Amino acid sequence: MGYIYPEWFFQEKYDVLMPTPQSTTILRVMMGFMATIGLLWLWATRYLSEQRRFLKATGVMTLGFVLSRIGGLILDGWNQTFTYRELAFEVLALMVIFVMLVNTSKDHAKN
Repeated sequence: MGYIYPEWFFQEKYDVLMPTPQSTTILRVMMGFMATIGLLWLWATRYLSEQRRFLKATGVMTLGFVLSRIGGLILDGWNQTFTYRELAFEVLALMVIFVMLVNTSKDHAKN
């Protein structure tokens, strides 16, 4: 969403000022880079050997985001629409990590 609609994602959601077209392009580049890294990470985890420990570390870091968002809801109030969306995304990311771990453990068991 940050790549397709950077104005909505950054201005409406986080109050980040984007005064020039270059500001929008820079934010699109950042979002595209993060999406590319994520897809590359999934590919590497699936098809390269010995990547499971990094996937586990990514799962622990993602769990840290989830717990921090839940803590923010508890401490700062429940009326945070975007926090729920981000929490849903991070839980989905944890599920993808779990599926990749289960899938690669089956592959390791065959070898």
